Amino acid sequence: MSAPASPQLTSHVAGALREIVHFLVHTPELDAGLAKALNAAHKLLPEDSALRLFRYSPADEQLELIASAPEDVDPVPEEWALQVAKGRDILPWEPPGDFSEPISVLGMPVTTVGQQVTGVLIATAPGLNRFSASDVAMLGAVVIVMGLAEENARRGQDLQATAMSQLRAEHIAAMADMASHIAHSVVNEMGAILLAVQLLRRQIELGKLDEQELTQTLDSIQTTAEAAIALVRRIRRPFARINVEPISVRDVIEDVLNALEIPETVDVEINQECDLPHVQATGQLSEVFHHLIRNALEAIGGNPGKISIRLRTTGECVEVSVQDTGPGIAPHLRQMLFHLGATDKWGGLGYGLWWSRLYMARIGGSLELGEAAEKGAKFIVRLLPIKSRPGHTREDSSPRDGVA
Repeated sequence: MSAPASPQLTSHVAGALREIVHFLVHTPELDAGLAKALNAAHKLLPEDSALRLFRYSPADEQLELIASAPEDVDPVPEEWALQVAKGRDILPWEPPGDFSEPISVLGMPVTTVGQQVTGVLIATAPGLNRFSASDVAMLGAVVIVMGLAEENARRGQDLQATAMSQLRAEHIAAMADMASHIAHSVVNEMGAILLAVQLLRRQIELGKLDEQELTQTLDSIQTTAEAAIALVRRIRRPFARINVEPISVRDVIEDVLNALEIPETVDVEINQECDLPHVQATGQLSEVFHHLIRNALEAIGGNPGKISIRLRTTGECVEVSVQDTGPGIAPHLRQMLFHLGATDKWGGLGYGLWWSRLYMARIGGSLELGEAAEKGAKFIVRLLPIKSRPGHTREDSSPRDGVA
C-alpha cells in the first residue's frame, strides 16, 4: 500500500504526539514507555482499531511483540510484520485464514536515524479503507519518535556498558594497587619479625640469652605481628557493607575536635551559615573529619596557625570545608593526593585520604581538594541531606573551649 500525502496535523493530534514524546522521554524502561505511547496513539484511531508493536532483529529476522492496544487484541500473522520490515507492502488486504471478514491493515517500520529497521507498527481495523490520511500522518510521526527513543536507549546502553567496563578496569587497578600496598606494608612488618627471630636464635647459639631479653624480644614480635594484622583489617574495612543513617555533621565535627589534642597555638573556628539537615552517613564519618583535621594540625606543625571549618548548604548538598594555614599541598602530590600510598610523611601509609574519598563515594557524597583563598590546604566534603530530619540548631559561628 502506498501512503497518501501527509496532511497538516491538527492541534489535537499534535497534543497527543507531545504526550507520546513525554512518555518515551520520562519512562525509565523503554518498553514501558513504548507501551504508553502505543495506547496514546490508539486513542486517535477508530475505536474498533488495534495497534501492535514488534521489535525486529535484522540479523536473524526475528520478531518480538512488545505491546498492543488494546492489550487483548487478536494476533496477526508475523509475515505481515516481516514484509514491512523488509520494505514491502502488506498483502492481501482481505487476508485468508482466521480473518473471515475484510480488514484494513496499515504497516509502518520503526527505523533509526541511519534507517536501520528496529521495529514494526501494525494497525488493523475491520472493513476496508478504515484509515484516513490523518491517521497515516499521525502514525508516521509516532514511528519516527519511537525510532529515536529506541536509538537513544541503545546508545544509553552502549554508554553504560562502556562506563561499566571502565569502572571494572578502575576497580581492578584499585584492587591491584591495594594488594601491592598491603604486600609492601606487611612485608615490612614480617621483616621486623624475622629479624627479631634471627637475633633471638643468635643469642641462644651464643648462650647469652637471659629471661628478660627473651621476654622483650617476644613482646616485640607479638607487637609487630599484631600491627600487621591490624593493617590488613584496616585496609579491608572500606569494602564492608554500609548502612546509612541520619547523622548530625556538626556533632560529628565537635566530637572529633574534642578527641584530638589541639595545641594552644592553633585556633579552630567553626562557621555554620544556617541550620543544617541531618545527612546520610554512618559513624565512620567521624574518621573522615579526623583524617582531615589531624592532617591540618600536622601541616601547621608547632607553628601558630588556624583551622577554619565552614558548614553550609549548597544546592542539594551539605558542604563542609576544612582549611588550614599550613604550607599547602606539594605540587607533585596534588594529582595523586587521593591515591593509596600517596604521602610525604615519614612512615606514613598514604591511607587516610584514599579511604576517606572511597567512603564518601560509597555514601553518595564526595571529597575533593579545594582552592585555598590564601596559603594552606582546603578540603571540601559534600554530603547528601536527609530532609525529613530536623536541622541542627547551633549558633552560626563559635570558637571552641577557648580555642577561638
